[in-house]
Amino acid sequence: MKKVILFFISVLSITACTKKAIAPKISDKEITYRSEIVTTRNNVSGALNFDTILTMYIPNAFTPNGDGVNDVFHVYGTGIKSFSLVVYDRWATTVFSTTDITKGWDGKVNNGEEIADSGVYDYQINATDKTTGSNHNYTGELILAR
Repeated sequence: MKKVILFFISVLSITACTKKAIAPKISDKEITYRSEIVTTRNNVSGALNFDTILTMYIPNAFTPNGDGVNDVFHVYGTGIKSFSLVVYDRWATTVFSTTDITKGWDGKVNNGEEIADSGVYDYQINATDKTTGSNHNYTGELILAR
């Protein structure tokens, strides 16, 4: 008789897994969970894969002072089918926008002609999950410090 343990993932929950659960594989491109599952009805086991789970890291501050450290506000993520980022100043004027997650805001405004003032900026992020097609919206504040 196989021992059954409970195994929970923050995005999904799997209720019955054997003791042979494999730790998540994490790379720069994707996160894949792999676990052997057992159904009690037919006593059948098999592998279950969850490919490319949506994850995002959104920093809350950056320092575009040219020292080469933390000079760009950059959102990082995996499992993203589509992405958009808009950054607003305190008057709700768009100072930066992109649909390319590999591009970030360097702290310049007016088409790169001026350096933005230090202070708090708002952002809005819309991302579509690659696996499920679900839309995720994030809003928050960002500190630009010089």
